[in-house]
Amino acid sequence: ITGMHRAGTSCLAGSLQRNGLYLGEVFEHNKYNQKGNRENKSIMVLNDSLLRANGGSWDNPPKKMSWTDEHIQKRDELILAFSAKSSTWGFKDPRALLTLPFWQEGLDHIQLVASLRHPLLVAQSLHKRAVALGYGDKMTVGCGLDLWAVYNQQLLAYVKDEPFPIISFDQTLPEYLLCIDTICKKLGLVGVSQSDEDNFIEPSLINQTIDSSSTNQVPRDIMKLYDELKGFCL
Repeated sequence: ITGMHRAGTSCLAGSLQRNGLYLGEVFEHNKYNQKGNRENKSIMVLNDSLLRANGGSWDNPPKKMSWTDEHIQKRDELILAFSAKSSTWGFKDPRALLTLPFWQEGLDHIQLVASLRHPLLVAQSLHKRAVALGYGDKMTVGCGLDLWAVYNQQLLAYVKDEPFPIISFDQTLPEYLLCIDTICKKLGLVGVSQSDEDNFIEPSLINQTIDSSSTNQVPRDIMKLYDELKGFCL
């Protein structure tokens, strides 16, 4: 389960988890996501380690990726541990857009699902969080837009190579729930009812609007990338 940071991946992961996808131990609450980002700490740490080993980080993606025997050993241990718990397991991490070849090497098959959100909403969310954490000058809206482009260029390349479900975080709640149901059926999960009041989705975050003047802040090439990816959404 992947996609750009602040793009609805936690909502997607939590929805699939509620419908039977095994994610292991995940963060179920944090300051900037009241229901948790649904990431497994061991997988997140491994992905971060891999990025650091290549001279990068989640917000400074490396140009190339390589990995050590130590990375491979840890990855294979995690795969075995998850597989022993459930035949229908997965993990959510936006970093997987940067580290996917590493995981593909260790697994016979990966079924990707991803979340897409308007670049300006993502950039504004990143900046707001950075300000709260005291480094807003390093994660400006402009920096967030550039980072959105790096991640989603990877997403576009992957979905063009082998199509997989992408859900838009910019659609209405009823539309979003229908797409969740479609993804659940594709994965062999239970599926979610639109009347389920105990679902994982925070309605106030779905389908946030942006006026045309704000959209003008987004470079044309980034909007073109966003529009192209929307064509692959459910």
